[in-house]
Amino acid sequence: MRVLSLFVSLLLCSCNHRRPDGLQVINLPQPDYPVEAREQNVQGSVEVNVFIGTDGKVIAAVGKGTQPTLVHAAEQNARSWIFGPFNTVTQFPINHTIMYRYELCDHCKFMISDSPIIRTYLPDSLDIISQPLASGYPAAGKENR
Repeated sequence: MRVLSLFVSLLLCSCNHRRPDGLQVINLPQPDYPVEAREQNVQGSVEVNVFIGTDGKVIAAVGKGTQPTLVHAAEQNARSWIFGPFNTVTQFPINHTIMYRYELCDHCKFMISDSPIIRTYLPDSLDIISQPLASGYPAAGKENR
């Protein structure tokens, strides 16, 4: 963890420039609303600072915000994003911030599965909306015994 913190600190020092205009996301994996957070009725926002390499892949992602389970889920998802194409003149690594907003919705009758509803505002933010779970609710793929 200290190595990652040092790496991110060095990147922050070396790239105080703005992100390029027109930054585009070309791959956004399905974000998750962790079962543990849904059972504990945890919601809130996570700000993830990412560094994008020349191939468009995220080379580092560090989050801060609400409960650690949601921070970890946002960081894991952000590490899988791929950006591009880039302008002919671009300075790397690109520093960009993504806001994840996790929301629980008790009255969401429109949900047809355990998959969360995702609203995107790319490349800057997304909302992950799911239903809360009662503690002890069987997680997907697990059977009651």
